[in-house]
Amino acid sequence: MASRPQAGGQGGGALAPGQRMGGNAEDNSMHRAGARAQVVGPDPTKNFFVATWTRAKFDPSRFPQSLNCLAGKAHLDNFDSHAGNLWRFKFIEGSERLFTLACMNLGPEVVFLSGDLSVVKEEVKAQVWEWTPYRPFRGNLPSDISIQIRTRGGEMLLCSDERSRSVCLLAPKEANFLDPRTGEHAFNEAWEITADEEIDEELLMGLLVK
Repeated sequence: MASRPQAGGQGGGALAPGQRMGGNAEDNSMHRAGARAQVVGPDPTKNFFVATWTRAKFDPSRFPQSLNCLAGKAHLDNFDSHAGNLWRFKFIEGSERLFTLACMNLGPEVVFLSGDLSVVKEEVKAQVWEWTPYRPFRGNLPSDISIQIRTRGGEMLLCSDERSRSVCLLAPKEANFLDPRTGEHAFNEAWEITADEEIDEELLMGLLVK
């Protein structure tokens, strides 16, 4: 694999191989987001489904959506899509918050999400992202974690629009736009990630009887 990126950001993509980030950048971002040091984040050894944290009213006709990169661009597709929907958080050396986002099941090679939301094969060209905790959504499984994903060192949030099945980068103010027709949020500003792993049978039965 190519050299691991050490930092990056909106407009800056990734830094040159070997470049290091400042020592306190992560701590500052955690304080800005009101995060707590003991919050459990994504496990870098597991693959995750990155599902939408839906702010609109529940629509029983809409199948659960998750981040997908089939056709080489980030978008939403059904949670159980056959490919392009398993992601791994590849953390930058020395950080528990900064990462590149790798799709593990698009094809024979791992690809990475870039700053323009297309996929690239070289990790050094990938966008460096930062996660911050978000209030729980469903939280049915032990591995469910609600997070916001933003560009490293910036304020651009990775957002989704389930009506158009689109994924985009928006400033927080833009992400809170209300649809004038419905009065509801037009965009989701957070995600609920779920590990791709076997579910304990007892736990599964408990979910089915809820």
